[in-house]
Amino acid sequence: MKKLLAYAVSLAFAWLVSGCFQTETWTTVDSKGGMQRKIDIQIGKDSKDQLKAKKESFEKEGWKVSEEEKDGKYHLIAEKKWEDGNQFASPFNDSKIKIEKKDKKVFFSEEFDSKKSAGITDTSRSAWHDLKYTFHVTMPGKVDNSNADKKDGNTATWEIDYNKVFDVGMITMTADSSEGGGICGSTMFITGIGLGLFLFAARLIFKWIANRKKLKIVTQN
Repeated sequence: MKKLLAYAVSLAFAWLVSGCFQTETWTTVDSKGGMQRKIDIQIGKDSKDQLKAKKESFEKEGWKVSEEEKDGKYHLIAEKKWEDGNQFASPFNDSKIKIEKKDKKVFFSEEFDSKKSAGITDTSRSAWHDLKYTFHVTMPGKVDNSNADKKDGNTATWEIDYNKVFDVGMITMTADSSEGGGICGSTMFITGIGLGLFLFAARLIFKWIANRKKLKIVTQN
């Protein structure tokens, strides 16, 4: 009975600490449908042993893993690149990504099982108040449409706190943009007109200077 009670207490403590997880993810999608991802999982530095299994899972799946401690937190940082973003596979089976190209546009979508990622199996929120996921997705061009919380140029950002985790659970993130980050058609057209006018004006000035020189020569003679 004592052993069972001790196990229950230690398990409850583990869940309490696990609620301090904060994860920030950066994903970059290229115009060919490839992608690279960087994940920074943060936890109190005194609890870093809890991330040992996650570290081993990243390494097993070929992610580049690094560690650092700052501001009283332990950071487990993992990075990986895919030539085809549809080949992405989460080491924890908590996320699925789909990248499509259609009509010179790139479409990104991700289904993220936040409860599975955090390891939540109960319904108590009190131990998870510090839990937070932040996702940044940078597209090849300016983000046209997205269900993100924030959009800034080519980047869409989602912020998922513990309430969203409990109330929604499965989070779907979507964004689309032009295929490339180059100058859009209308801008190119306007730029072309401006360049044409500049060349025309330069040609007139050159002719005017040449004519003045000829006139000066004739006057001197």
